Amino acid sequence: VEFVRIHRQALESDFVSANLHHWIDLIFGCKQRGPAAEEAVNVFYYLTYEGGADLDAIADPGLRRSAEAQIRSFGQTPRQLFTKPHPQRRPAIEVPRPIFFARADLHGDICGPSPASTP
Repeated sequence: VEFVRIHRQALESDFVSANLHHWIDLIFGCKQRGPAAEEAVNVFYYLTYEGGADLDAIADPGLRRSAEAQIRSFGQTPRQLFTKPHPQRRPAIEVPRPIFFARADLHGDICGPSPASTP
């Protein structure tokens, strides 16, 4: 329980919120491939990228098994979802007190009859 509390507190921290967009750029975004990835030192073996090799086009069974083994060993880079820098998360909006809706509010019992119940 303490482990979860500590990690949840860290993941919900202002520091993580302020920097999460950098991680998104590296993993799913504009710094996953190309010059931006090279500049960020975020490059991986070509077989790990989606479309890095057409396994069906490798005729030699040994070479194909080798490529498949490399993919299994190194894993695959996630699909690139974004091509522009991800925006930084905006600061949280302070809510002075929780907002609750009474069940009766939804049925018009407190604020008057609902239109459906009017004859």
